[in-house]
Amino acid sequence: MRTLSEKAYLSMFYVIDAYYSVHPTDSVGSLLSDLSPFIFKDSISADPAAYDDFCDCFAKTAKGREVDDVDVGYQAAKSFLQFYNDEFGFELENLIRDFSYEDYKKAYHSLK
Repeated sequence: MRTLSEKAYLSMFYVIDAYYSVHPTDSVGSLLSDLSPFIFKDSISADPAAYDDFCDCFAKTAKGREVDDVDVGYQAAKSFLQFYNDEFGFELENLIRDFSYEDYKKAYHSLK
């Protein structure tokens, strides 16, 4: 069974992946390759530091509580994307602007 932060992380990944299929950019593609849960069998992320960064955003958003709330996951995802945009120079402004709550909610509820 997935932890709530894993569920939120995977939901974010699926939304970004769908966005990239319509709006491919180098920055979003590079981010997806770091976030991919499909590269290594024993890891949720190709770059474990990316998942750690997401977990930090999730914990701050959830205020230290592990809560099953789509709103917390969505806000953590937006915070994570802003962090990667600001700290690492990924050009994610359009993705951040277009990151849909409805798409996130669908992805979140589709995961067990």
